[in-house]
Amino acid sequence: MARPRRQSVLATLLAALTLSACTSSAAQPVALPSLTPTPAASVSSPSPEDQAKQSAKAVIEKYWATLPRCLGDPLNTPSNCFDSVAISTELQDLQNALGAAQQVQSKASGQVRIISMELVAVDLTNHVTETPPTVPLVTYRVCLDVSQFLIVDKAGKSLIPATRPPRSRSDMTVVNYEFPDASQWRVGYQESAGATC
Repeated sequence: MARPRRQSVLATLLAALTLSACTSSAAQPVALPSLTPTPAASVSSPSPEDQAKQSAKAVIEKYWATLPRCLGDPLNTPSNCFDSVAISTELQDLQNALGAAQQVQSKASGQVRIISMELVAVDLTNHVTETPPTVPLVTYRVCLDVSQFLIVDKAGKSLIPATRPPRSRSDMTVVNYEFPDASQWRVGYQESAGATC
């Protein structure tokens, strides 16, 4: 599109110069505008590391929204409830928690609120076919407000110890076995990073 416009500007300038040369008795220098195209503003896309960090953050947020929902009514929760947010060890742990909740007929209520997320590590090394595999990962230290998250047994009695701190801290590692597919990030495992934050 820009090329035809440059040609028409050039044609207009040439026509004006021709008319000027025909009507002018003395040759006078004419200043021509620059026809050099100006570089278009480039829109840079995020680096693979930045994309990974953004995707991992989004999965962690979704994870903590999914947990209370899946454990809120365990008897009616499908076994794949956590599949979109967890994989590997973490998925197995969540499925075990769901099975235990179904057995004792407990129910969760309330929410877990993320207070902060601090980046700990990014490693996009991708050797999933090796044994053991090395998969891309992003780790965040997450501070959580768990004061509103409750679990009660079938009689309505709280299963949360009264001594539970209102906040907890966890190192959450998000992995991607299908990298670079940004939709495949899942929480692979988490470790306690201290009792409170």
